[in-house]
Amino acid sequence: ENTAKIMTGWSIVTPWHGRNRWQGGTPETIGRFMYRRAWQEPGVHRVLGRNYGQEGMAKGWSLLQDLAVHPATAQHIAFKLVRHFITDTPTPAMVRPIAQAFLQSNGDLKRTYRALMSLPQAWQMPLTKLRTPYELFVAQRRAMGEIWTEPEIDTFMSALGFLSNRPWEWDSPDGFPDDSSFWLTPDATLNRIKATQALLRRILDRRPNSPDALYIAPRAFGRTLSRTTMQGIRSTRNKFQGLACLLLSSEFQRR
Repeated sequence: ENTAKIMTGWSIVTPWHGRNRWQGGTPETIGRFMYRRAWQEPGVHRVLGRNYGQEGMAKGWSLLQDLAVHPATAQHIAFKLVRHFITDTPTPAMVRPIAQAFLQSNGDLKRTYRALMSLPQAWQMPLTKLRTPYELFVAQRRAMGEIWTEPEIDTFMSALGFLSNRPWEWDSPDGFPDDSSFWLTPDATLNRIKATQALLRRILDRRPNSPDALYIAPRAFGRTLSRTTMQGIRSTRNKFQGLACLLLSSEFQRR
């Protein structure tokens, strides 16, 4: 409750405020941050054992700076990093050195990431983390030597909607799940196949001379490419089947 009071006055320019030039808003600033001092709750507020009574935005900034280097924040960030890149079930032994690196560096993310990459489990554990549809579609395009361009945004968003991963459409503020099982249901798997095939056809219709899977696979995965996937690619009858086999392979689904 006190945190919410401290952050009062931190606002945005809504479309209505911007179009009507209300309380400092303009059409050019629609959607941008705006601090409204008159909206701030006055007084001193206590959060996590500390009092905050500064004037203006300084009160909110002071709170955010303290929260950014709080041990609970370090633990939370470390847990999410391990869960995102290594395993759905992080252990305290995995989380602890990353949280320590975050605290010792005063929140330096580069040093925190180095601690993550220094974990033995990061290189020893099986690759079980599943790419989200968003990550998958971006990786597939990169492997094909392409990027998503502005004219294709509707196609990209439509494909993400088909796989229930369209940005900003998760109902709660915690964001889309980072648990592989959420993206690995039978329906979700079937939809990955359909969406990948549809997007691949669009690429080959536009670029029929695109590299084939036998060219892309070793360059994308090197020694991590399994013999099973390579045999599957070699057994396909045409470029489309080969690329579909690669883009839908277990290696390609993993982070």
